[in-house]
Amino acid sequence: MSEKNNFEPSAAVQPAATFEDVKSNKKLIRKIDLHVLPCLALLYLTSLHLASDQYNIISTAFYFSYSVFEIPSQIIIQRIRPSLWLACLTAAWGLVTMLSGFTQNFGGAFAARFCLGICEAGFFPAAMMIVSMWYPRKEIQKRVAAFYAIGILSGSFTGLLAYAITYMDGVGNLASWRWLFILEGLATMLLSLVVLFGLPDSPERAHWLTADERGEVIALRASVGGGHYEKEDFKWKHLRQALTDIRVVCCVWLCMCTNFAVIGFSYALPSVLVQLGYSAAKAQLMTVPIYAVSCICVVIAAFYNDKIGKRSVGVASGFAFGLAGLIALYCLPKDRNPGVRYFFCMWVTAGLYAGYPSILAWCSNNAAGKGKKSMAMTIQLALGSLAVAAGNNVYLTQQAPNYQLGYGLGMAVCSSGIVVTGVLVLIIRRDNAKKERMDFDNHTPEQLEEMGDKAPTYRYILGTYTGTIDV
Repeated sequence: MSEKNNFEPSAAVQPAATFEDVKSNKKLIRKIDLHVLPCLALLYLTSLHLASDQYNIISTAFYFSYSVFEIPSQIIIQRIRPSLWLACLTAAWGLVTMLSGFTQNFGGAFAARFCLGICEAGFFPAAMMIVSMWYPRKEIQKRVAAFYAIGILSGSFTGLLAYAITYMDGVGNLASWRWLFILEGLATMLLSLVVLFGLPDSPERAHWLTADERGEVIALRASVGGGHYEKEDFKWKHLRQALTDIRVVCCVWLCMCTNFAVIGFSYALPSVLVQLGYSAAKAQLMTVPIYAVSCICVVIAAFYNDKIGKRSVGVASGFAFGLAGLIALYCLPKDRNPGVRYFFCMWVTAGLYAGYPSILAWCSNNAAGKGKKSMAMTIQLALGSLAVAAGNNVYLTQQAPNYQLGYGLGMAVCSSGIVVTGVLVLIIRRDNAKKERMDFDNHTPEQLEEMGDKAPTYRYILGTYTGTIDV
């Protein structure tokens, strides 16, 4: 029997609460921030961007297993405590990362990366689900950006760490790259204890909330299509609803475009910097300012877009910046102006990274109830990871320094992203206009909740956020 059927919220945790009540309670929001975001940020710090190698096939193995196992992991997390499941995954991916430092051949390295993808697959969808369960829709992007920016910043740490660990070469008769995997793996395994005891599972289990605060958050979760209950049994209709929703499909494509363009470019970035005249070791060090600036831009964009409530602006702007930077890098002479070319490397990553949380928040904002929302976010991230696997293989060494295929496809997907953003805006305007003409007087609150984002009272986010209760 599911926990949904066992758990009956008491009157003490169900006071009348409106969206504006919670939105205005800044103290409550900050309290949630202090308890929810640090664990997610630490997890993302040890995820994806660390322990990446430069062998395209091995890296591709990671993203394929990562994509395939995201949906099964998300089904599991709907049945057990998120902190327990994520702690197990964190310990597993730390162990696999550490063992990667002892691989002796291509087959061992391939198997390690494949297993690492399985272990890490559950994190990002779970993090998105947790954030959407705790925060108002207009507040989501800032929180997604918080741990996503930490993930980008890990790119800076990777460069610094890789540079520092070169001095460990030969210690214990191990190459420096082996120490990189071993040390990262040990740190990640220790982090699993922090996740197990520090990550809040849900408002119902949050001992640091008062009864009134707990009731407000639960009421908020119901008002934004998250349901009244802590857990909801997985149903195949949730997956079908997500796959057949044109708004979800558009957000999936936008996610794939961003990942293809920015992660593919990021993998090639050290090689691009070597072509600017830096040594291989110095090139790793020169990635640090690029990722640091990208981190700052992600945070600025998130606050701005949450303030104006326009996801489409953040998405289209990110693609436009990325497109302009890729065009500049392709057209600039490769034998001079290294400073200008370095600036546009920063421009590309900052623009595309800054737009990505808007895409994630847009998908989450426009899918309800809880089961469909969970599957929509998982599909988006799973297929987005497949795009990473493709983007990782388009900057071909034999095409350096012009990278005709890499730059060309990057420009194409950025252009496509701008077009699809415009199409999604038109679709949302049309659907919201239809809802204005719908009659909801004949529906009970339970029926409206069951309808999710199809309910006549629900409004899809496109432009200025109204702040009304949607379901």
